Amino acid sequence: MTKLEKDILFFISRVRCITETQVRKLYNSKKIYNRKAVKKALKRMVNEFTLLKIKSDLEFPMFKGENIYFLNGASIYKEEELFKALVGTELLVRLSISGSELMRFYRNVKFADKNYDIYVLYRNRCGDLKQLLCDVYDENAEVSDVDYMKYRGIEEQIKNATIPFFEVPEILVVSSGKVCNSSEKLFDRKSSKVHFIEFGLNKLFSLI
Repeated sequence: MTKLEKDILFFISRVRCITETQVRKLYNSKKIYNRKAVKKALKRMVNEFTLLKIKSDLEFPMFKGENIYFLNGASIYKEEELFKALVGTELLVRLSISGSELMRFYRNVKFADKNYDIYVLYRNRCGDLKQLLCDVYDENAEVSDVDYMKYRGIEEQIKNATIPFFEVPEILVVSSGKVCNSSEKLFDRKSSKVHFIEFGLNKLFSLI
């Protein structure tokens, strides 16, 4: 197994699933591996049954028609779960590209009877240790589907968490532009650590 294949395997073992575009983005950005090398590595890993490749059936433009890779034998996400998982992977890819060191990454965390889709512990490129919680809402979600009370109560929730929080974490709420725009107007901004962002995550580093 080549170094690139080991790197891909390690990353997928963390995120559980990834698109071919995300793999290229992750490794081409480092200017160590070109597009051809990444494609060759993925093909070999599939042929050797290390990875399973499926074609995306999601209609969302960001993931439509994509090749999606899972660890062979692992659980396969479908529909809304797959969509949320790939948005979570995009978050990790962007943090990695920025020069952040990923230290912990969990999906579907629960504490104080509240569920969050993603938890990340990372060290940013300035060397600061950061904690991040993220919820991903379906592309068809409405403003009424957003649990604003949950985000307002984060300071109390983390007191009873099994995850050792050393600060009030940043919270990313990922949803459609319509929901994000309305939420910014409706949300009581007592906490500057709650951020609404669209699926493309284009404003990620202006928020966290």
